[in-house]
Amino acid sequence: MQSQEDLAKHLDLSTRRVRELANLGIIKRPKGKEGWDLDHNRFAYINYLRELSKKTGADLPPENEEDPSSPELNKERALLVREQRRTAQIKNEKELKTLLPIDVVIAIYGDLVASARNKILSIEGQVMVSLPELSKADVRIVRGMLHKALSDLSDADTPPPRLIAYLEESSSDLGATTEPNDSPMG
Repeated sequence: MQSQEDLAKHLDLSTRRVRELANLGIIKRPKGKEGWDLDHNRFAYINYLRELSKKTGADLPPENEEDPSSPELNKERALLVREQRRTAQIKNEKELKTLLPIDVVIAIYGDLVASARNKILSIEGQVMVSLPELSKADVRIVRGMLHKALSDLSDADTPPPRLIAYLEESSSDLGATTEPNDSPMG
């Protein structure tokens, strides 16, 4: 069973471009759990590029059937170059260890969150030891405040500001590249 990432590597495209081509009906999405058909989709993508070449050169004399300067073909070439550049960038970031796999990030973040939760919950015991004169009602109030803080933190609807800033910066880097018609790519 081949994943979308496998197909993207096979075609030297990004997973985003694979989704775009599938949405356009150029390549075939898998049905159920069968996975992506690499061979079928490779032929479909090659045929798509050939059709682009023929379509853009249709008004030319037969000896110039493939016009290398046609707008559609140039656009597709620009997209291919962009995808190859992005693939190389991701590969380099992985090799330089500046890009972490999502499962590693999730594990690290999970450990940090669990540690923070344990520290917050231990405050109740520390308060009881440090302030033995507190009544049981006071300790329940402290416990309620701690649980409310944990609940508020777990119900956060928006991502952290630093994550938002990073994502905006990353998307603006991609937007700096333009298609042949000068509209942003990505």
